[in-house]
Amino acid sequence: MQYILKRTNRKKTIGFKINYKGELVVSAPKTVSISKVETIIAERKNWIEKKQKEILNNLEKNPAPVYKPNSEHLFLGEMYLLKVEKTNYFDVQLNTEAKTITIFSKYDTEYAIEQLLYQFYKFESIKLLHQRVELWFPKFVQFKVKKPKQIKARRMKTMWGNCRPQTGILTFNSELIRADIDTIDYVVVHELCHLVHPNHSKDFYALQASFIPNWKDYKELLKTQYRIFRD
Repeated sequence: MQYILKRTNRKKTIGFKINYKGELVVSAPKTVSISKVETIIAERKNWIEKKQKEILNNLEKNPAPVYKPNSEHLFLGEMYLLKVEKTNYFDVQLNTEAKTITIFSKYDTEYAIEQLLYQFYKFESIKLLHQRVELWFPKFVQFKVKKPKQIKARRMKTMWGNCRPQTGILTFNSELIRADIDTIDYVVVHELCHLVHPNHSKDFYALQASFIPNWKDYKELLKTQYRIFRD
C-alpha cells in the first residue's frame, strides 16, 4: 500500500490521515522503523481503504473548482455561473437574481480569475462573519468570556476555522462563504465555544450541542458537499 511518510518529534504515537486526494499520510516518530510503520498500516488496511473510498467518492461528486468562463461556483450554498468580461479595470459583481458572478479583468487566465474570485470571497466572508459573530456572541456572555478582538479570513488548507482565546483572534477559511448560512453558523459557534473550552472535551461538545443540536449534519456537509481543501 502506498503512503506518504512524515517524520515527527512525537515520542510514541503514529498518526494516520487520508488527505483530500485519497492519499494515506502517516506521521511517525523519527525513532520508529519503516517495518514497524508498515506493520501498523497492514493492521489498519480495512479502515484505510474504507476512508479512501469515501473521500474519492466525494471528490468525484464534488470536483475541485474550475476557474474558467461559464464554470459554476458555490456562494452561500447556491450555485452561480461564472462570467468573465475583459476590460481595462478589475471588479467582481454578484447578481443574486440571475445567479451569476461576473469578473471584470484585464486578464482572462485561470490564475487571474482565481485570484480575483478569491479576493471577492475573502471580502464577502469577512463582512458576513462579522455579522454572524455579532449575532451569536451575546449567547456566550453568560460564560464571562471576552468578545473576540479581531476576525480574519483567509484560505486554510485543513481547517474551516481557528480560535485563539489568549489573543481574542478568530480566523476563518475564506472558502466558507461557499457554504449555506446554517453551516457557516455551525463553524462560527464551534469557534466561539473554544472561548469557553479551548479543547475538544465532552464539555466542549455539550456546549456546542446546546446551541446547535444537529451540528454533526453540518460537519458532514463540510466534509462532503463543501469540501475544498487542497495542497
